[in-house]
Amino acid sequence: MMPGRIGNLPISNENPLGLSWHDSAWIPLLSPSNIMDYFSERSNPFFDRTCNNEVVKMQRLSMDQLQNMTGLEYILLHVQDPILYVIRKQHRSSPSHVIPLADYYIIAGIVYQAPDLASVLNSRLTENNDKSGDKPADGTVNNITIKQEPAEPSGSELTNGTMPHAEIKTEIKQENMKPPPEKKPRVV
Repeated sequence: MMPGRIGNLPISNENPLGLSWHDSAWIPLLSPSNIMDYFSERSNPFFDRTCNNEVVKMQRLSMDQLQNMTGLEYILLHVQDPILYVIRKQHRSSPSHVIPLADYYIIAGIVYQAPDLASVLNSRLTENNDKSGDKPADGTVNNITIKQEPAEPSGSELTNGTMPHAEIKTEIKQENMKPPPEKKPRVV
């Protein structure tokens, strides 16, 4: 049983970016032809059993049938044999319209969820704000929050082979703080 997973229930509220998974028995055998079978192992906390890939597998259909189905699916996005594989989780609403949900990378047989842009930016901004000496001299404090909002791609965006990018919004909140009172000279 993997951390963050109870039986066949989905990943808990734990951040999936901190999880990894592997099956030692598969690692020496991994290839582009069996990597999706490896990713769909029951003990993998990143794989959703309700996806179309599982339906196709159970009905012993060709994986080409995925393009005619709507719903959640996984695709092999990139291969750099023998060490790196990238798998994309996406929602298909028509044969030509998909919305990427998450990417997973497999390096040397270990599966990780790739961070999204908002997570990377939040991490970098938090890291930079924590450094001493970065405080503004005028007493203002900037709280920066990055929110990711998925973009709804139009059908024309996908026909030319490009995937839409999620829109990232940045909100900067400023709290004005009063500077310390100035010292007045004492009159003796």
